[in-house]
Amino acid sequence: MFGLFKRKMAPEGPFEFTDEIRIERPMAAVYRLLDWSDPLNAQKAQGDMLTPGDGAGQWRLVVTKLENHEYLIALVASEMPVRYVYDCNVVPMIGRLVRTREAYSLAPLAGGACMVKLAVTAQLVPRLTARQFAHEEKLLSASCYNAVARLKIHAEKGADAARDAEMDESNGFRIRL
Repeated sequence: MFGLFKRKMAPEGPFEFTDEIRIERPMAAVYRLLDWSDPLNAQKAQGDMLTPGDGAGQWRLVVTKLENHEYLIALVASEMPVRYVYDCNVVPMIGRLVRTREAYSLAPLAGGACMVKLAVTAQLVPRLTARQFAHEEKLLSASCYNAVARLKIHAEKGADAARDAEMDESNGFRIRL
């Protein structure tokens, strides 16, 4: 009887979120948008501040509208034009997210298009309740979708269109394509 009112706890992580999208551009062009070292990197082109980090394969990103946070990025693996993987820590932490590993894989499609898959492995703070975890899961799922949606918009319509893409609250805060 006393266990009836006990909080339900979430499982311990890490947790993976995936999404994929068809982009009507060649793999090499899309890969350049992902590559932190490329002058055509999407974040730079959309007006975010990207600077070198403390070592090789490291960067610091400050996103417009989140100027009080710094994303510390470390390259894990890159294989032009099929795979790009990096770790990301946000300082100070946003919500209950400790860090992510973001792994992009690209595959060619007919007509010069490509399929882009993003797998985000997220580490959350320990000892979340089931309700807290459900909230984080919703946000991370939308974030994963928005990353590939914004990449598609950027690749097909340009940096300005990607920067100006709005999240739709009625659609779980996902970017409407």
